[in-house]
Amino acid sequence: MPRSLFCRCGAVYDADKLEEGKLYKCRECESLLSVENAVDEEELAVRQEEAIPKSGALISAVLILALALLGFAVAAFQVKAKADDARTKYENKVKSYEPLLKEWEARAKAIRIVDESEKRASSYMKKVFDYITRARKKVYPAVVRIFCTTTTGMAGTGSGCIFRPDGHEGRKDGYIVTNFHVVQNADILEVTLSNQETVLADCIYADDFCDVAVIKLKDPSKAENITPARFGDSDKIRVGDYCMAMGAPQGLGRSISLGIICGVNRYIVMPLGMHISHREHVFFQMDSAINHGNSGGPLVSLRGEIIGMNTLGWVQFQRVGYAIASNYEREIANEIVRNHEAGDQPFVDRSTFGLRFMLQKDLGIDWKTGAPVASVASDSPAYDAGIRPGDVIVRVRNTKTNEVFEPTAKELGDLARVNYIFEKNEVMTEFEVTWKDYITGEEKTATMTSQGTPAREQPRLTQAEDLWGAKLEVCTATDLEIAGFGDEDEGGFVIRSWAPGTKRLSYLPIAMRSIGLQRGDIIRYVDGVKPQTHWDMYRTIVSHVRRDQTRGTSTPVIFEVIRGKTKLYIPIMFQ
Repeated sequence: MPRSLFCRCGAVYDADKLEEGKLYKCRECESLLSVENAVDEEELAVRQEEAIPKSGALISAVLILALALLGFAVAAFQVKAKADDARTKYENKVKSYEPLLKEWEARAKAIRIVDESEKRASSYMKKVFDYITRARKKVYPAVVRIFCTTTTGMAGTGSGCIFRPDGHEGRKDGYIVTNFHVVQNADILEVTLSNQETVLADCIYADDFCDVAVIKLKDPSKAENITPARFGDSDKIRVGDYCMAMGAPQGLGRSISLGIICGVNRYIVMPLGMHISHREHVFFQMDSAINHGNSGGPLVSLRGEIIGMNTLGWVQFQRVGYAIASNYEREIANEIVRNHEAGDQPFVDRSTFGLRFMLQKDLGIDWKTGAPVASVASDSPAYDAGIRPGDVIVRVRNTKTNEVFEPTAKELGDLARVNYIFEKNEVMTEFEVTWKDYITGEEKTATMTSQGTPAREQPRLTQAEDLWGAKLEVCTATDLEIAGFGDEDEGGFVIRSWAPGTKRLSYLPIAMRSIGLQRGDIIRYVDGVKPQTHWDMYRTIVSHVRRDQTRGTSTPVIFEVIRGKTKLYIPIMFQ
């Protein structure tokens, strides 16, 4: 039977062709083989069966290893691909952030600039506070509190400032400037100084027309250690400048509030009281807090100079105040002091044409230009030129400067500007005026020259107006309806009762009861002019008397009066 030599690696060799006693090396696995280990065909088949599984496991292992290597390679390739993709995305994202990064860098630079600006602002504010301190030292000691009392026991408080009039260098006379409405009804003036001294003062003159008054300490030596404040040039003040409002609000001690100038050249029509028109005033508007009692106190610049007088505060508007410009205040105060020291009556001479104006809407018109006339003084240049209430002035030319105005009165600010055009002039200023007649609509032109109207010492009037011994109240529509004249416009005054005693004005020493007027009379017109206020009636009569004195004549003042159900025209002679 043929024999075979079987190797453990599965290789088979023919033993019959091999020599006995020799060793042979397997060609597959190089194992040593001997013929002595030869087997017959049956045993060879058995051994081959046993070798097959071992060979398959090896192959399987090799295959598994190969697959594992392949999977690892694939995985490594995928990881690399993902890494490359992620890197690409990251690089693209970084590139997309480049504009944003540049913006952030710009912002960072801006922040650094802001920081430097803040440093500069901090340095600037330090300088501002230094200026405030210096300005306070210059003016604050001169600020006073004024306590006013009347013989009837009424009292009020205000503020003022010790000042040095022009030409008084080196002198301390105890002059104090304040508002007219602070001292208008005072019989006794007590001034509390910064050194806590309380000194009585006399009112030299208080002018309702400009709301400026000057009082003088009876004992100026009490203030000899106080340096008077100095006036600055209010024309140089600009919107946004810092300002300090000084005074004694609410009757308390002196105080300071800081703010800025919010507006210049403000024209305010709203009066503070029955007799204060403010039609000459040019105001500063500021947000420095002022309250009742601040009136008359100085508005101060950071240079330590008076640039205005705190005059008006509107409680309905938070932190809105107004101050009379110092150039105007200084001019009036100096004129009062000059006249006082010259031994003359310290009146303030001013120019007037005798006109008062109203808004276009009050006349029921809406024109591009035009200022309707509300009233005309009976002996005024405007009256002599032929202008009457209701006429509309459309053009004004100053014949000396040839300056032309086209006055317009649509809003309150316009109305004040129109008043300012006609009232703020030198005496003997000549205007060529063109107006439209209210009755015929005819356009007329005339020339008129302003006249001087020296202010006179005004009497003190209580809330229920006491004039020439009569209690006067404004005539209402109800009064006219009761009298049977309900179709007429309300206005004028009603004599409600006689005042206790007979109070007489120094300029016109008369009493209404003695000139034929009766209780219940409604005074509608005086010399053809409907009085808007009690002082309109007084000034109309005074103007009439002055005109008679100038012309050397004696003519009656015509009162248009409603008595009972009848309208009367009563001529009254004033001497």
